[in-house]
Amino acid sequence: MALRCDRIIEVDTVSIFVGKLNPQITDSELRARFSAHGRIIDCNLVKRQSRHGRV
Repeated sequence: MALRCDRIIEVDTVSIFVGKLNPQITDSELRARFSAHGRIIDCNLVKRQSRHGRV
């Protein structure tokens, strides 16, 4: 069986995902750590509740 896909998939080649961060980290701390590696255009820090109801 052959699969066919006619859609063009756009790949984001400049964004990175960083996991396992300290839940207490702030946007400014994250920027400070990564700015040594290049210019940061945008930072999206997602905070989710843990299984125990804490952020």
